[in-house]
Amino acid sequence: MNIHHDIFYHHGNILVLICDVSEITGQSTIKVIENGYIHDIYCCEYPIQDVRFVQEQVTNTIMITWLARLERRHKHSGTYLLSFDENFVTRRVDLLQSDFSEVENNTLPIVIQFDNVLLLSQISLAKGRVSLSLYDIKTLRENCPVTLIKECVSYDFFHHPEKAERKFNVTKIAANEAVIMFYNEFEHRSFYRYTVGITNSIKKITYK
Repeated sequence: MNIHHDIFYHHGNILVLICDVSEITGQSTIKVIENGYIHDIYCCEYPIQDVRFVQEQVTNTIMITWLARLERRHKHSGTYLLSFDENFVTRRVDLLQSDFSEVENNTLPIVIQFDNVLLLSQISLAKGRVSLSLYDIKTLRENCPVTLIKECVSYDFFHHPEKAERKFNVTKIAANEAVIMFYNEFEHRSFYRYTVGITNSIKKITYK
């Protein structure tokens, strides 16, 4: 379940995102490879995981996210967002803070851009459900409270994390819509449509 690489197509070039974590010091280094050249983007003193590019991004700067364990004792996690320009210079690093009052223990964060907002979807290990959050792309403030899909997720997210990556996905299907797919507690695939608008909505998709 620990993702240390991703690929992004940008202005005719393929960017490869990688993360090296030192087994000795725990230090993490995020790098981007373009046309054989390696660019160091960010270095931190703690181990990170689930490093990805933001999907469907259209800004001049390029955005990536990763998951960090903020407090190992309580298994508290946080999702960070970093943006860098076309010269591979880091512009900002921010924690996507939540108004969720309880301890967050998440995994597999996926971020998609919708015009001026970002949709963060992840598996809440504390609740056993899919967690959804919207953020203003400029201020990175939450636009609405965290939404938890009612169905429980597969037990593999807890007991067999090596199998879990393929059991959760989020895809943008329209200018203001995304489909969330995950395996539920009965190992059946569940699909939900999330619509971004004046009143955000989520609806289960059923197939006959």
